[in-house]
Amino acid sequence: MGDPVFYGEFRKQLKAAQISVMFGSMLTFPNNRNLKEDGGSPGNPLTRPAPLHKHSSAAPPHEASGEPHDAPRERDSEKLDGKCGIEINPHSIRLFLGGLSTAWTYILPAGIRALPGTCSGLEMIQGDGIQMRIQLEMPEECEAAESRERMESTGNETGDQILRALTHPDCEVMCARCDAVLISPSGGFQKVLPLPEGDWTDLAGDMWCCKSKVIAEKRGKMASLHLSPDQGSVLVDDLHFIVHSASLRKGSVAMEKKKPGRHRQTSQLPAPKSFCVICQRCKCIVGSIDNQDGSSQLETTKLYRYAARISCYSRSNPLEQTFSSLLVTQFKHQMTFKYIVEDDEEHRPRLLVWLLGIDTQLLHSGAPSFNRTLPGSYCSASHSVCRDAAQRDAEREVKMESQRVIKVLYQTCNCEAGQRLAEEWNRDLMVHGVTLTTDACLELGLILARSTLNAPPTMRHRNGFKVGSLKFEDR
Repeated sequence: MGDPVFYGEFRKQLKAAQISVMFGSMLTFPNNRNLKEDGGSPGNPLTRPAPLHKHSSAAPPHEASGEPHDAPRERDSEKLDGKCGIEINPHSIRLFLGGLSTAWTYILPAGIRALPGTCSGLEMIQGDGIQMRIQLEMPEECEAAESRERMESTGNETGDQILRALTHPDCEVMCARCDAVLISPSGGFQKVLPLPEGDWTDLAGDMWCCKSKVIAEKRGKMASLHLSPDQGSVLVDDLHFIVHSASLRKGSVAMEKKKPGRHRQTSQLPAPKSFCVICQRCKCIVGSIDNQDGSSQLETTKLYRYAARISCYSRSNPLEQTFSSLLVTQFKHQMTFKYIVEDDEEHRPRLLVWLLGIDTQLLHSGAPSFNRTLPGSYCSASHSVCRDAAQRDAEREVKMESQRVIKVLYQTCNCEAGQRLAEEWNRDLMVHGVTLTTDACLELGLILARSTLNAPPTMRHRNGFKVGSLKFEDR
């Protein structure tokens, strides 16, 4: 039997965690199952019978015992005698199963402490394993330090760290897929400026008020205003780097004219000239050039932050980090929860994302290490027999790993239910629209689908939505 997989979601503001301990396929549970939870005090254990499951009946509760009873082993599967123990300690969670001589101690990450005696909803579900809810907390000094770091890093996450990285002397902007250098400014960018947050471009044309009718008419004949950074300068917003086209390294990119989308094909207005900026090495779309006013000079290039990577600002997945940063920024400044992700070619909804929380800490088990053998275990002189006995009768310690994530619900729009929901969200003024490339939309859907592969099946769906998470690095 493999080691049980520990999976937990810790909500810091609620100080509560939903925990699941899943087992391998070689473990079978009897119909009569009983779970007990030890509150951590030797003289006052808290005994809880498992709730009735639709395919099982509960056994009468038993008194808490120190060690599990031994049971004969079979070659094909491990059978339990119905006694499964959960012991909650301030810095660890101990699990032992009746009929097995191995116990597992899951050590909580540094800075997280469990409250003994707070276990509730203890239940064993076939296919999901053991599920429970416990209360976790962080010491005041750790919580204060983390809150201070988070305020410094996420107060303007779009700007501060990105701006510092772009002004670094060794800064290089590279393709996120193949690491081809797109921009290599000498000594870093000389001027790095953040753009306003939100849909400021839609309001830029109406930001001027003219009292005189003549001035207003002249203003209407003027060409629309565009931001054109000088060479060596860069403008940064939630999803883009806006640079001068001459800043791109020669031969690193190619331009390809965009095909008009469905909304453009049916429109009577002439479509503006728009071009895709493609990496020459891997043929991936890394940006675009929009020529709205019809001029012949294409001086401004818009690079996608999720398709580019900064050499001195390494991140595991630029798309995942850019989108999670966007969710945090929009939530902090506009309290936005719902998002429609559409592609930039057909402007058709691809994903519906519903933000659940930004304070989730994902807890998962790492590789186990053998700490000591349990009392009564036998180890012969033979090295192979000793190793087998240690694996069978050892107390295994598993150090928990933690990762800050953004918890979301999502729904794809390639089905009829998703299309109907997208039409409903389009009529909601509180829904924020995000435009990505087609490949980025597909990749984002795969990231969300992979994020819950280690979660039990009952925690992968909620109210008709799929549950997903996005990693968020705030350091």
